[in-house]
Amino acid sequence: MHIPYVAPPAWRANYSGSYTENEADYYGTLSSLDAQVGRIRALLRELGVAESTLVVFTADNGPEVD
Repeated sequence: MHIPYVAPPAWRANYSGSYTENEADYYGTLSSLDAQVGRIRALLRELGVAESTLVVFTADNGPEVD
């Protein structure tokens, strides 16, 4: 992910208190993404096409440099 990343408030709240603000945003963003992928997969199953559908995720981001 590119900086800055800001998680939706409901997802960020899952990590507040135990993590820094930056970590809460990072982990909240990943959790939100995971939930949305789950919604896509559930819809594919509901439509009866999950077994014949290939879902691929790619990224062109290299490592972050300080």
